[in-house]
Amino acid sequence: MGAFPRRWLVALLAIGACERPAVERANDTALSTVPPPAPPLVTPIVTDAAWDTAAGLAFLVMGAHADQAAMVVPFVDTAASLDTVKVPLTPWRGTTFDFFRQGQPVGTASAGDSIALDAPEDCSAWPAIRVARGDSTGWTVAFPSGRFAALAMDSLAGLAPRDSAGLTRELARVASGAPGDTADAMRGLPYVIHRAWRTTLTNGRQLVMAEVDRTLNQEASPVHEHLLLVAERDTTAGSRWELAWSERMVGGEEAIESMDLMVIGTARGRPEPVILFARYLGDGVIYAMLQREGSGRWRLRWTSPYVGC
Repeated sequence: MGAFPRRWLVALLAIGACERPAVERANDTALSTVPPPAPPLVTPIVTDAAWDTAAGLAFLVMGAHADQAAMVVPFVDTAASLDTVKVPLTPWRGTTFDFFRQGQPVGTASAGDSIALDAPEDCSAWPAIRVARGDSTGWTVAFPSGRFAALAMDSLAGLAPRDSAGLTRELARVASGAPGDTADAMRGLPYVIHRAWRTTLTNGRQLVMAEVDRTLNQEASPVHEHLLLVAERDTTAGSRWELAWSERMVGGEEAIESMDLMVIGTARGRPEPVILFARYLGDGVIYAMLQREGSGRWRLRWTSPYVGC
């Protein structure tokens, strides 16, 4: 595993199955009773989960290869440990999914048989399946067919230099006004826009989601601040980006997460868009969904259990 890039390690963990060695029973001749069998693994289902069923009852995340996927079931209790959960895959075999990358559709494919990849002990994982894709085109996320309409998006890195510079300045301004700035020692330090994605919503407003960092380079223990933000603006000339949602984390480098935006779009029959993204913590990942409210603000609607080590 050490030879894999970090993102591949997370992908393998997200579609692998942990194998725990059986515990040998001690040779005790004084006791002749046989212990009862261990209870079967059960799936703690949350019937009132925050996930919107309009987007389907599960979604897929690409594994190390385009024909491998992690089956994420949003109705598993967020507090559950995936190494004690059994998610049945039989009902999903043959189900057709729509696949997306950067908000663009990249075809459909059916869910196939379950697969198992080696993973370190004491790691949790979503169950893994094969997907019957006819090519090796990469993808990011997939929903049951007809359940989700994605919005095309571009990244900060892909913009023309002038547009990139202007958006960077605006995002730094928005970040400076985000609430929760309690790290006195970091005030006045510049914000660095690590990554950002931009799209146009169905109501015509522009949206950007960004990952912003600040670092206090103390010799013994540098302090990092990680800020996620969503901003919107209308399309009239001269309009400014306005903060719509933010979340801040401050700590040592080992405690700070990173983020990857998976898709922006709308579930079937829903007027307000959602953002699905991955939060990487250590060697694991949590999936999360933001939803736009009628007021123009966004809220964290759903998070998955942690999978990883």
